[in-house]
Amino acid sequence: MAWDGDSYQARFDERAASGADVHGEADLVAALRPLSVLDVGCGTGRVARELAARGIDVVGVDADASMIATARRLGPALEWHVADMCRLALDRVFDVVLMAGNVPLFTAPGTEAALVAACARHVAIGGSLVCGFQLSGPYDLAAYDEHGEFSSAIVTTYLPALQRPNVDVVVDPVGGRHAEPALRSTRHLGRYCVIGFASGPIPSIPLNQVLLNNRTVVGVDWGGWTFKDPFGNRALIDELMGMVATGRLHPTAPATRPLEDAAAVMEGLIDRSIAGKVVLVP
Repeated sequence: MAWDGDSYQARFDERAASGADVHGEADLVAALRPLSVLDVGCGTGRVARELAARGIDVVGVDADASMIATARRLGPALEWHVADMCRLALDRVFDVVLMAGNVPLFTAPGTEAALVAACARHVAIGGSLVCGFQLSGPYDLAAYDEHGEFSSAIVTTYLPALQRPNVDVVVDPVGGRHAEPALRSTRHLGRYCVIGFASGPIPSIPLNQVLLNNRTVVGVDWGGWTFKDPFGNRALIDELMGMVATGRLHPTAPATRPLEDAAAVMEGLIDRSIAGKVVLVP
């Protein structure tokens, strides 16, 4: 669907001029007392500009260039992005991520889960994902709940371990908004090992958290290291196999499941009821 940002904004200007309250969404979000808000599907920036006027740090994102052009004209001091909202990857998180104005109803059919997941990745720990859409449309509350639950499945199992600094080593293949709390969870002389960024965004880590407790951040590019030091890698493999042989290490044996169990296997990986490697056999 093609939009004209100025014409869209004119509709709300007319309503405001007639005395209508056009800031209901901003009132709702402001009641959550956030310091920062990501307005996804921001349109011409009506909600974002009002939140900014109330002293909140706001970033607006929309897939339509015309909408963002109007937003930039009306709010030149704010940060605006034209982006595919289903693949959104900003290098920060927010106290509130807002999808107002039926955003899930305007995304391409079949991409709703990706939209919710992309938004959820930008919610800070303890933050909120706020979404408003017509329940009579093709996307209903049950589907939104399902997509939201899937997006937060790793979060709900990952965060409880990060509540206090009692961890010696963190091995983090997730990155994104979980990197800083993972680092904070390490105790004195703890090590934070960077494996990858499965969540999407590459995090920025405050170095004061490295200084405190004399922590160490270690890059673990094992594949690259094997090419640079093949003899060291051979020695490492021999040491690991020796630990297995003497019973010091107990790796989980790989399991096989029929291909038709793929959905159940995925659920088991998400809820951590399955450990180790699982091979699906046709």
